[in-house]
Amino acid sequence: MEFRNPPPTFTDRTSAEFVSDGHPDKLCDQFGDAILDACLERDPASRVAVEAACKGHDVFLLGEITSRAEADAAACVRRVLERVGHGDGRWGLDPRKVRVHQHITRQSEEIRAAVSGGEALGAGDQGVVCGFATDATPERVPADWAVARALLLRLREVRRTPAGAGLGPDAKSLVVMQNHCGRPVGVEEIVISTQHAPAEPLARVRELLMEEVVAKAVPPEWLHRGTRVHLNPGGSFTSGGPIADAGLSGRKLQVDAYGPNAFHGGGAFSGKDGTKVDRAGAYAARRLALALVDTGRFAWARVCATYAIGSPAALRTQVESQAKEEGTLACMQTYQRLAPEMFAPAAMLRDLELTRPIFSQVAAWGHFGRPELDLPWERPIPELAALALPDLSACGRHPWAAP
Repeated sequence: MEFRNPPPTFTDRTSAEFVSDGHPDKLCDQFGDAILDACLERDPASRVAVEAACKGHDVFLLGEITSRAEADAAACVRRVLERVGHGDGRWGLDPRKVRVHQHITRQSEEIRAAVSGGEALGAGDQGVVCGFATDATPERVPADWAVARALLLRLREVRRTPAGAGLGPDAKSLVVMQNHCGRPVGVEEIVISTQHAPAEPLARVRELLMEEVVAKAVPPEWLHRGTRVHLNPGGSFTSGGPIADAGLSGRKLQVDAYGPNAFHGGGAFSGKDGTKVDRAGAYAARRLALALVDTGRFAWARVCATYAIGSPAALRTQVESQAKEEGTLACMQTYQRLAPEMFAPAAMLRDLELTRPIFSQVAAWGHFGRPELDLPWERPIPELAALALPDLSACGRHPWAAP
């Protein structure tokens, strides 16, 4: 397949990768959030911190759970494996044969007292959290990360067709985006590696990836004569998932968030209930960054918050942004007024609806920029929405935005 557009003029490059829901690390994140949701379904006050590891047919679950619910962790693990494509065992991993090893205790009494022992809910741990939004895409996420995700989402669709039945659950993508003065203008490199059946010829795999994934997932305006595409560059990839590689939860932080070009506090999200500020604070920071960009007055916004264990409020919040329109002072004054309440652990738990079993749906495919899910942390902040420019119809257009 040839790309006919001329190469764009650009000033810098950014890169991001993504992994599918069948990647072994992502499986482990999904195990943790499946157990969390199972607890929250029966007890919204559940305190959960579950880490997972997997290799072959062995899954290891470690952590702490304090809950009136008794989640069937082994059943949660098997449901995840079936959902991502291992139900029939044809990819070497049979959910019926998986051995689930557990070492899960109750939450430390000292941590419980720090979080719930005072008049107001305290932070479950110390930490730094970050949120980000940009008007470069309608989803308000970086373009390189958005394209890397779009490639694998399209690959998942292809896998569910007769033509793609020979493609397996484990896959990775990587995109190098060309930018001009901070705006995405083209794709320089695309890498996709996908598991496939031994009987599926490598040439056929590469043809499917080019014709059915790259050509349909990447905006044609961003593909040009200088775009280089690497499809299964390592050759055959018939053994994948935990059969080939060990998986560990919390190891795909940049995949979960925005890619490597936005700040990250360093804490993982999955397997943690809403009193854990690694998760709740990052979600609140995203909501504020998103609300600022959605006013139409900022090209991007980055929000960071800092916590001490047991504290009923953030120690500090900070916003960095790139203004593009007048009226940003009013937005910042509104942020300063809202932040003390908005980043309080009790408010995050309430306003972001973190006692609901909503986490399995974001354990794969990213926690942000998911308009199809109506996530609470992606919803507008009314006080900032009132400051939005009157006509935002063209704001953040990129080539795959609907006309």
